[in-house]
Amino acid sequence: MSIRLHGIVQSNNCGEGNKLFQYLTALIYAEKNNLYLLNGPNIKCINIDYKRLNENKVKTDEGILKLQHLNTSHFDDDDELKYFGNDKLYWITDFFQNANYINKNYEIIMKYVTLKPPMEKSYNYNEQLTGNEILCILRMGQTKEIELVNPEYFLNIFGKHNFDKIYFLIYPSDDNDINKYLSYFEKYSDKIVLIKHNNCIEDFYCVNYFKYIAISISTFNWWSIYFLPDIENKIIYTPENLGDYHRKTDLENLKRNHCKNLWNIRNRTIAIENNWIILN
Repeated sequence: MSIRLHGIVQSNNCGEGNKLFQYLTALIYAEKNNLYLLNGPNIKCINIDYKRLNENKVKTDEGILKLQHLNTSHFDDDDELKYFGNDKLYWITDFFQNANYINKNYEIIMKYVTLKPPMEKSYNYNEQLTGNEILCILRMGQTKEIELVNPEYFLNIFGKHNFDKIYFLIYPSDDNDINKYLSYFEKYSDKIVLIKHNNCIEDFYCVNYFKYIAISISTFNWWSIYFLPDIENKIIYTPENLGDYHRKTDLENLKRNHCKNLWNIRNRTIAIENNWIILN
């Protein structure tokens, strides 16, 4: 009766956002089925109490257990992961980006997760914020070739409210096409402020300081939204096709089998129509 994290998500090529979906799915599954979690990697942005999770559970010799791979195909129609019995060594090998499963098991997750306190003097804008600003989180880099949100997504949001300032947090901050992308917001050029990257902890917790937030395809900041202690006081926008992608040669929207309803974070986010764009 044990479970082990496995697969490509364990590689250094996967960021913390992707890793958290697998780690916390394994945590939920272990809690529900009384499984001993054999490997619990560390995450920079939060603390996960694996020791507490494994309390009062028996660590069975892996050699006497039957190997059972666990992947996204094992979700049933109610978004529950199938349990195959007590005589198995479960290898959890997929990305498991099923927002329905994550959202309905929030209390289990928070039983073992401790948030790191946001830095009191994060960035250089805390004292300037009045509550009428929006934080826009934009993911570029290599992923922009197959899943760069269309600027119309943000423009649609900007048209809903007269924001005093529009803050952009862009990954990576040295992408060659940042100015080209921002040129679509010329109408708002006097309001746009680029946030300087200090470290990943600040990038994760900066959402705490804004009432209005719009994310693009960042799974890293998907989790920073998920862990907001006052999410009910926020107005948060997400792309309705978050988790989808397109080919490098055309903009047809394509689905990923391991993603489900990523636009929905704790049943508190507002889905906004989004098409892709290829910057030429």
